[in-house]
Amino acid sequence: MFAIIAVLTGWFQSFFIFSTLIFIHELGHFLTAMFLGWEVDKITFYPYGGSSSFSEDINRPLKEELLILIMGPLIQMVFFFLLQYASLSMKTQNLLETYHFSILLFNLLPIYPLDGGKLMQICFSYYFPYKKSIYITLQISFILLFGLMLLFLPHRISGNVICLFILLLTKLIGETKKRDYYYQKFLLERYLNQYHFSKMKVIDNTKEMMRDKKHLFHINDRYYSEKEILRKKYQKR
Repeated sequence: MFAIIAVLTGWFQSFFIFSTLIFIHELGHFLTAMFLGWEVDKITFYPYGGSSSFSEDINRPLKEELLILIMGPLIQMVFFFLLQYASLSMKTQNLLETYHFSILLFNLLPIYPLDGGKLMQICFSYYFPYKKSIYITLQISFILLFGLMLLFLPHRISGNVICLFILLLTKLIGETKKRDYYYQKFLLERYLNQYHFSKMKVIDNTKEMMRDKKHLFHINDRYYSEKEILRKKYQKR
């Protein structure tokens, strides 16, 4: 629909450049995920950019997720650099620069589900339990999003910007509602599958479980393996 409107209103060039940059960006995520053996579920395009969804375990290595994440902006930057050698008109060059830096900077804002928000959660996952990393990421995302909305409020803003804020807020609320689902999926994957992590952490409850670490539970002066604790949890159901 947006493409039809763009053609009818004479915005085709802008739409084409914007869409091409988004496609290249998502292609970076997609190709990296394919190279690492991830299963890509779908690629969705939004007014603020695109989103690649993967049918993969939450417990995949953090370094793989980090690599997939950074390859989107990196491939976009390489593509933009190569286009500097193309014979483009001044108008096209200006549009290219405007959309490239706008997409890049906006998408790197630390607001989930933008790439910056996902990067923030990966960083938190290195230092905090998985459940806590989700909570912190979503809380910071809400604070920053409302902060941006308040920052723009005194100024005259377009309807597109308002729609953008509403869309991001809707996505953020949706991710918040699925927070417990992600945590339960994380635990169930640990119970059903065998993961080989090199680092171990001693904890006393499942809320302290981290990604990229195996766990030893210390409860009532006794030690239990991760599988033993999760087996008790799911056999009760």
